[in-house]
Amino acid sequence: MLYIASPYSHEDAVVRRKRYNEVVGVTAKLTLDGWKVYSPIVHSHPLVEYAASMPTHDIKRLKDKDHNFWLIYDKTIMRLCDRLVIVLSSGWETSKGLKQEVSYFKGLHRLMAVVSPDIVTLNTFAELHWRHNIMLPVEREV
Repeated sequence: MLYIASPYSHEDAVVRRKRYNEVVGVTAKLTLDGWKVYSPIVHSHPLVEYAASMPTHDIKRLKDKDHNFWLIYDKTIMRLCDRLVIVLSSGWETSKGLKQEVSYFKGLHRLMAVVSPDIVTLNTFAELHWRHNIMLPVEREV
C-alpha cells in the first residue's frame, strides 16, 4: 500500500484547499492505476472541514487538533504501508509533517518516490523511480 506525503498546514484556507486538491488528484490517479493508496490529507481534510462547520457539536473539537494528534494517527497507517509517495506541492520544502513522514519511512527502510502534483496528467505512474534512501531536492543543496 502507498502512503502519500504532501504539505498541508498553512494559515490561509485557500492554500490548504489548493494543497488538498493537488493530493486528491495524485491519490485518484494512483488509485485508478491499480495501487492501494492512503493519503492522510485526503482522509483528514474533509473531517476537519466538517468539524469546523458544526456549530456546537462535540465533533467540532477535531478542527482544533494539532500536528501531533494527526501524526500519531498517521503512524498507525504508515506502519502498514510498504511505499511512500512524496508530492512536491508548494510548501513541501518547509513542511514539518512531510519531513517527519519521510524520516519515518527512511527508518523503516521502505521504498520512496517523488512526484510533482501535475503528474496526474500523465498516462501512468509506471515510471516512478523507487528508492530506499531518497534525497529530496532541498537536501541536495545543503
